[in-house]
This record gives sequence, structure tokens and C-alpha cells, in this order.
Amino acid sequence: MIGTSLLFWGAVTDHALIAVVLCLLIEGASWVRLRWEFTDDAFIRAWQISIAMLALTVALIWSDGHRYTALSRLLVWLPVVLLPVQFVQTYGFRNTIPIHTFSFFARQRRERNLRLGLESSAAKLNFGNIYFITTLVACILGTRSNQPWFFPGVVILTGWAFFSRHRPRLFPLAFAVVLAGCLAVGGQIGLRHLTHYLTGRGGAAQGTTTRTAIGSLGEVKQSPAILWRLKPFDEKRSPRLLRTASFNEYRGSSWTSRIKPDVSNPEMDFQDLDRLQTYYIVRPKPDPRAFRPSLARFDLRGAAVSGSKLPLPGNAASLHGFGLDGADRNSLGSVRIFPKSAIIHGTVIWGDDVSPESAPWDLQDTRIAENELATLQQIATETGLATAPDLSTKLSILKNWMQREFRYTRYLSIPPPRTPRRRNGQYDPTPISVFLTTNRAGHCEYFATAAALLLRSVGVPTRYTVGFAVTEKDPKRGEFVLRGTHAHSWCRVWDEKSQRWIDFDPTPPSWINVETIAPTRAQAMADAFLRMREDFFLWRNRPENRFAASIVMVVIGLIAIGIVARRLWFSKKIVDRENAKIRLDPTAVKTPLHELEHLAGKILGPRPTGLPFSHYLLQLRFRLQNPDHLDEAILLHQRLRFDPAPASLQPVSRLEELVDELKKNFAGLIEKMDSPT
Repeated sequence: MIGTSLLFWGAVTDHALIAVVLCLLIEGASWVRLRWEFTDDAFIRAWQISIAMLALTVALIWSDGHRYTALSRLLVWLPVVLLPVQFVQTYGFRNTIPIHTFSFFARQRRERNLRLGLESSAAKLNFGNIYFITTLVACILGTRSNQPWFFPGVVILTGWAFFSRHRPRLFPLAFAVVLAGCLAVGGQIGLRHLTHYLTGRGGAAQGTTTRTAIGSLGEVKQSPAILWRLKPFDEKRSPRLLRTASFNEYRGSSWTSRIKPDVSNPEMDFQDLDRLQTYYIVRPKPDPRAFRPSLARFDLRGAAVSGSKLPLPGNAASLHGFGLDGADRNSLGSVRIFPKSAIIHGTVIWGDDVSPESAPWDLQDTRIAENELATLQQIATETGLATAPDLSTKLSILKNWMQREFRYTRYLSIPPPRTPRRRNGQYDPTPISVFLTTNRAGHCEYFATAAALLLRSVGVPTRYTVGFAVTEKDPKRGEFVLRGTHAHSWCRVWDEKSQRWIDFDPTPPSWINVETIAPTRAQAMADAFLRMREDFFLWRNRPENRFAASIVMVVIGLIAIGIVARRLWFSKKIVDRENAKIRLDPTAVKTPLHELEHLAGKILGPRPTGLPFSHYLLQLRFRLQNPDHLDEAILLHQRLRFDPAPASLQPVSRLEELVDELKKNFAGLIEKMDSPT
């Protein structure tokens, strides 16, 4: 059963070769005669080896930079990590492992009790059950767990485990197994959606909708962890805003990327970026001008997963050296990447005179909800925005008004939006109307949303944009760092004169001081560890270092395996095949003497719970003609069951002879009990 589950694990996780090796190693115990007399200390050492392997796996996953999938990647490798413990049980002379093997404190308590002469019974467990369940959990997290054959496979393996122990109640168990499988698949789907929700919301904008904090109460918090590093080739030409996504429809408290009806699927809106030489071209048409020397450049590095949105300037031209399997761009200018590794490092070329996004779509880029329109038009008139002659004047009026009349804060006090209701010809106030008229305090999402809607109210196509503000510089390395606290929202405004989109940030500059974190020793250590991880990962994955790093890892692994193999070789025991069946098969805990329990029950009644089998049979000793035969049979029985040294075939044969004789004696006793006299 364990071997089959390991092969299933290999198929689900794409580690078929490793699964075959594990299966042969575990199930090979049925075919070979090598065995070891593993003591409690050997079990503890095996557990310590597993802990060391777990720590090494954690270190490798940590160095790879898989932030969101680290736990699932770790659990997938548990069948390999726990192999040493399963090995010592499979190839030892015991079918169980003491529970104190897995707890340092339990071992200390047991040793103390032994020193003080106190009773200390060691509870034991069959580790094969844990190993089987662990393998199934690893299968659930495999890359192919969404295949149609996965569910039947889990049900079959689970049913196998249940039916091997509870065969009499077939139908209830079958129902329970199917129900458990359905719950497992349902939980898997729910966890996948939950992960997508948690990792795709807010400033990351991984999907077609971003949920803002507009209408939420409380403090807006962002992580201070470094997400990206940016190093400009020329310090005088560094970008101020880096976009990850743009949106054109505001509804309630969310912004959505709404595309034209001729594209039915949002995924079809993404088109592969063209390549020229070694460059991915971000601009709409492939052109060598996208990487001409006169354009500004900066190096960008950070952790990314498949489908991540790359933070880029609004006038990005091309990408170079990122190590991608591919990249694409949608009609709103978001660039999505498919990296070959978890940490990417390359060059962004920007400063182009062409916008990578499509021209305005009037149906969406100037659209305003009816319940917002009256307030927006009133403010546009009061501020002079409606009568401004050109775009530059409009933007200047709006920016000066917001910086003068509004205050940036992370503490939000505007209540959530209600379902639009009209009373006496007017709609109930919305969070944006409250922000513009009475509250006038909020964070960047309020400023960007309000500015986008105000500009739309005077006929200027505007989009809501999320990304990062480039504000924090590391003077020692001459690079900028982008933290979660640098996540920002602003607008992309259509300039009819130049026929391109331009950035417009209406948030008061004071927001930078509010969001800037005070340097602490803990944060400095976290930043240093993150850089070490990135440096190590990038070094290890350079073509010139990859082979050497692999050789070092293989040599270290072979040395460790060699040390363990040497110790096992000199402590091995060879058992004959017949004796191996008696001593090592799970059913070998029963001896021929157990055949007498049914006959003894007819004489003595059912054996009381907790009464040892030998004590139960000894109650018949004085009723037998030759009680010495029963004493000898019990002695052989105890030796076969509990003596750690391998038994020879002679005691087994002798015990079978004694059992045959005792059966006749027991049958005689039963006859006397049944006779009328």
C-alpha cells in the first residue's frame, strides 16, 4: 500500500524517478534478507536525520524565493524527508516505533523516570500509517492534482487503507471513503481559491479586478518587506512610478479591467510580446527603437511567480535579460511575465514616446456611475476644472486643490458604500462623495479614484493605476528598494495633443513621509537576509556556477549516504527466508499457540480484556493430563513473539507439535463438559 501511494505521489508531483526509487527501497524489504537490530537510539538518529533533511529542504526553498508556495513545496517533499524513519521500521525487527522518538522532552522525562526507578511504559506506534497519510497529503499538493484521475486515485488508496482494517462493514466504509474524497477535493478547490484571493488582491492586482479599501474602516497596513530592487544606469534618469496594472471601470469599491466586447475572454486580451534579438518589446509594435541607446535604463530584480505583473514605467519600451519563458501585455498596458526561476534580474528600457496601452475606449474610460455624477459635476464647477482650457491646466487645478484642501492618512473613517438609493431626486452619499465634500482625508486609493472620476466628469479619458512609487534609496549600493509600503495608486490620463497616456499622481507628497518606516535593527536584519538569499540564488543559477553548485550538492549527498550505508553494512543481519516470513511479516506476531484460543473459550468463556493470552491458557493447566506440555508451549510462544534474536525453525516445529496435542486435550475437556454426566 505504501509503495503504491509513493508511485501515485510520483505521478502527481512529476517526480516519477524518485518515487520508483522510494518504492523499491520500502517494498524491497519483502524480497531481501537484510535486516538490522535497530535500537531506540537508532530510531532517534533516524528522526534526527529527517530533521536535518527538513532543514536543508527549507533552506533550499527559502533560497529559491518562493514566497507564496513555500509551505506547499515543503509538504510535497515530506515522503523523501521522512524516509529514514520509515526505513528503520521497515528493515528492523520491530513493527512499531516508540513515541518518545519524536520528542526531546518525552525522552528526557523517560530517562529521568528510569534513573529514579519509576515505571515508564513507552507508548508505540506504527510509523507506516503516518508515512502513508503524509504521502497522500503530499499528493494533494502536487502539480497534477487537478487532473481527472487524481480523485479516483485518492479514493482507491484511502479505501485500501480502510478496508484492510475494517472489512466487515463494507458499505458504510465505502460511503465514508467516497465522502472523504469529496471533502478532500472540495477543500483543495477552496484552498486554491483562498490562496488566489489572498495573493491576488490589493496593489498586486494579479487579476482583472482590484479591491480597494474605499469604504473600509480602520488602518490601512502594508508589509515593509522588500519586493523589488531597482538600480538606474544613470541616477538622474530614474522612474518615479512603476505600474503593475490599470483599470477602467469603477463600481462600489472595486476597479475592473473592462475590455471591448469583441474579446469575450479577458485572458485573450493578453498578447505575447514580440522579440527582437534578445529584447522583449513592450511598445505596441516591434521596432529597434525600443532599445536604442538614448533611452533610459535600470536594472530590476525581485521574486516572481508565473503570471506576475512586472512593475514598469508607463512609457516602458523593452525588457532584456530577465530569463523568461515568455511575456505578454494586455490592452491596458499591464505586462505579465512567466519567469524560468523564482527570482529574476534584468534590464528595463524606458522613456519611450509611445504608450504601450491602447487608445481610450470612450464607453469605459469616461464612464461615471449615476450616483456619483451630481457631486462630481458640482465640484468640477466650483474648482474651475470644468472651464479649464486645456489638459495641463485641468491637471494643475486638480492637483493644487487636493494638496491644499485634503489630508493623507492611513486611518479611514468613511463608512462602507450602500446600495444606491434615490431620495427626492438625489442619491445617498457614496464614500467618494463623502471624501470630496466633507471628510477630505484618505489614502492614495481615495485620491486616485476621486481624481479619475473628476477628470472623467469634464470629458478627460482616465484610468486608475496601481503599482509602486520609487522613493526609498539605498545610498551604499546606489539602488532603490520597493517595499509593500511603497504600493501606490494614481491615474493614467489621455493627452489628446500627444496622443499618449501620461501619469498623474494627485496624492499629496506628504504620503511618502507617512508611509516611510523607521529603520529598526529587525528590519535591517530581514533586509540583509533577503539580499543574501537573492544573491545566493542568482549566483547558483548563473550558467557558469550551476554545474559547480550541482556537483557540490551531489558530492555532499553521496558522502552522507556513504557514511550511513557503511554503518548499516557492518551492522547488518542476514536471516533465512522461512525465518524472515515468521519474524518480519506483520502477521508473524501470532504463533501456532493462538489456534487454541477458540477451544479455550468454549471451556473458560471469552478472554477478559487486558488478560494476557498466556495467563488465560494457564487456567487450564491443572485440568490437563500433561500440564508440562502447556508450559513448554507457552515458553516457545513467548520466545517467538518477544525474543529480539531471530528464531530458528526448530522451535516453530516443536510448538506446532505441542499445539496439535493440546488441541486433542482441549477437545476431550469439551466433550466431558457436554456429556450428560
